[in-house]
Amino acid sequence: MDKKRILIVEDEAISAIFLKNILQNEHLILGICSSGRDAIDMIADKAPDLLIMDICLEDELSGIDVMNEVLKTAKIDHIYCTAYSDKNILIKAEGTSPIGIIIKPVNIAELKAMLKLSS
Repeated sequence: MDKKRILIVEDEAISAIFLKNILQNEHLILGICSSGRDAIDMIADKAPDLLIMDICLEDELSGIDVMNEVLKTAKIDHIYCTAYSDKNILIKAEGTSPIGIIIKPVNIAELKAMLKLSS
């Protein structure tokens, strides 16, 4: 598997550290951010190959909002990891064409399988 440059966008510190710890041996973790505004800035600055994106973030922007903004100028693979299972939210998330959506708690095998699907 190719080593991917990954940015983690997650507002829960424990979840972000968990994701970093399970991915850092096989991939390059570019950073962790917890707000939508910071995510947009870091994506522009670091040009990741892949985003691990929570839907609920600590500012007024959701992960879906961030992806809609980012996708206006760049195609970036992304996987949502979220506690939300509301059908309407998931339909909105699907509108950004993610590799997949994982409902928390994160299943490590499912996440790694999705990573293999990214370009």
